[in-house]
Amino acid sequence: MKKASVLALPNVAKYKVSPGDVEFVESVDPDEVPDGLGKKGAKATAEAIRPEIEGYQSKLWAEAKSSLLIVLQGLDTAGKDSTIRRVFEGVNPQGVEVHSFKVPTEDELAHDFLWRIHKVAPKMGQITIFNRSYYEDVLVPRATSALDKHTIDERLQSILNFETHLSANNVHILKFFLKISFQEQDRRLLERLSRPEKNWKFSTSDLETRRKRESFQRAYIDTVAETSTKHAPWYVVPADHRWLRDLIVLEVILETMREIDPKFPKAHLTNLPAARKEIEGQS
Repeated sequence: MKKASVLALPNVAKYKVSPGDVEFVESVDPDEVPDGLGKKGAKATAEAIRPEIEGYQSKLWAEAKSSLLIVLQGLDTAGKDSTIRRVFEGVNPQGVEVHSFKVPTEDELAHDFLWRIHKVAPKMGQITIFNRSYYEDVLVPRATSALDKHTIDERLQSILNFETHLSANNVHILKFFLKISFQEQDRRLLERLSRPEKNWKFSTSDLETRRKRESFQRAYIDTVAETSTKHAPWYVVPADHRWLRDLIVLEVILETMREIDPKFPKAHLTNLPAARKEIEGQS
């Protein structure tokens, strides 16, 4: 079998959202396939760059001076779960945590909406992935008109302040809007219904959100544009093709890890040869 060639990485800067650029978020085609990219080559490229991310992750964990927060958002079936599996395949689980945010519990509702988020923010040295996030507390009420504009605006400002606070404390933030077309969403929903091993993924709530998906898409577009900042940027990722989605997310993470450039800390022992001699002499 002919080995797939490793391609040059796509230019992921084109998917980065400038603050307030609603038109750009709207314009990204979920079904996009960049010129020169194909499924086999993209998968080979992903495999080629994954070890570099694993290496940086080990150094990030050992150094423990900064951390990385990855936020994944998207309509149902956009692929948040599979992105986590494929992008972080092989990464040391010791330094990675995943948190999924569903409907708030009674206890969580008794606190401010960021209370349940802050306590699971990444520790130094850690990569934390939010499968859905604090943005749900803006997206859902926006799509369902459950809150007035004033309250929505207050929550948006709280989010911006929260991300600024995290950034000031060496938390690097990457946010990905996995943008899927309605046609592809329907195909994946039908796949969940037709394949027994995927039936468990389907919920009646999927139909409820599907009926309002135009409102949810509008909420995503506006929210993403309004909350993309220099220190906490959003990337709009075409998500109809899983292989392209995964490669874009991988490259953005790799570029960020290169910028962080963590190092293994120097040993605390000043006389390593003596320590080795002592241990070897006692074995």
